[in-house]
This record gives sequence, structure tokens and C-alpha cells, in this order.
Amino acid sequence: VTSGGFGPSINRPIAIARLKKSYIEKNSKLFALVRDKKIAVEIVSLPFVKQNYYRG
Repeated sequence: VTSGGFGPSINRPIAIARLKKSYIEKNSKLFALVRDKKIAVEIVSLPFVKQNYYRG
């Protein structure tokens, strides 16, 4: 994990991590160790939240 924090829009922790391509296969089950607790993670593309504001 290179960066992490709380995602208020999803009310859950979020993180950015670097993974080897071999870990990014469909239906891969990945886990992260957070404060000695193993939690399931989901791989998603950036940005986490779609932009919905006007850029003029």
C-alpha cells in the first residue's frame, strides 16, 4: 500500500497500492493487513469516485 485513508463518500477505508500483474487476475481474492486485522480488498481503477462537477 502506497497511500491510504478513509473514504467519506463510501464510508469505508480506501488505499492505493502497487501490485504485480499476477495478482490482478479476475476473481482474485486479495487481503490487506490493517492494524493486525486481515480485511478483504477490491481492485478498482482510479478515480475511486467519478467526477460530477462542471469544468468550465
